[in-house]
Amino acid sequence: MDQRWSSNIFGCFGDCKICFAACIFQPCVLGSMLADLYGEKFGYEHCCLSWCCPCAPLLTRVGIRQREGIPGTLCEDYIMSCCCLPCSICQTAKQFSESGCKFHPIDL
Repeated sequence: MDQRWSSNIFGCFGDCKICFAACIFQPCVLGSMLADLYGEKFGYEHCCLSWCCPCAPLLTRVGIRQREGIPGTLCEDYIMSCCCLPCSICQTAKQFSESGCKFHPIDL
């Protein structure tokens, strides 16, 4: 059974806390989601990876979409990640949060 995104691409302000975190702390939000997707413990390297790797938002979006069984294509994910990056990160972070995952603090 196919799922749907919990909010549409322009539903950024549906959860202001996630919207704020995703826009202001983008590398750490992406890093936290990447760590969870790959079953790793979150750390500084995940923030650096998402900061230095332009593919991180796309990889995160594709991974969460596939894990949640949301229909879509790589081309759609690419367009959303390139043309609507802040909205795409907010949508992905909201889906991540609503699926029961938590954003991890950095382990020192």
